[in-house]
Amino acid sequence: RCIAAAAAATLPAQLQLHTAHLRLHTAATRRTMASRALAAYAALSTKRPYAVAFGSCAVKGVIADTISQRIVEGKQEQNWKRTAVFAFYGGWYCGWFQHALYNVGYARLFGLDTSLKNALRKVAFDSAIHVPLVCFPVYYAYKGALYDGIGVRGGLERYSNEWKMICSNYYMVWVPA
Repeated sequence: RCIAAAAAATLPAQLQLHTAHLRLHTAATRRTMASRALAAYAALSTKRPYAVAFGSCAVKGVIADTISQRIVEGKQEQNWKRTAVFAFYGGWYCGWFQHALYNVGYARLFGLDTSLKNALRKVAFDSAIHVPLVCFPVYYAYKGALYDGIGVRGGLERYSNEWKMICSNYYMVWVPA
């Protein structure tokens, strides 16, 4: 009887130890799976940079718009047309175009120097030329044509009326950063 009682008393401790071991094994397995997934993503990014850039930024567009609609705006229903427009914009402009701009164009324009001076040149060019003269007008034209129903010209006219406010807000966020 004493042996059976002692064995019964140690069973919960053994079960706890086994459960803890399973948790550690599960966590290690998840870390291994995550490492493999990241390694595969990195390899694919090198092999197919434009496809991965498009896909990654399209997914980011879906997530960002969903957060914006559901949490920021408090909407109960998802506007899937809007989400699709942002997903495609994310893939096309933030993925394809900006990959070409930052990883190819800037490398040719500014070289591969990683000094602070060269980084500041890139940021200055981006802030003074790319964003106000390319990024924002493309966004307004794209949104005007595919979402607002006012066409490319209507989107660009809207930007011409709002550019001072938009750029001011952009600089207030990014200059201090």
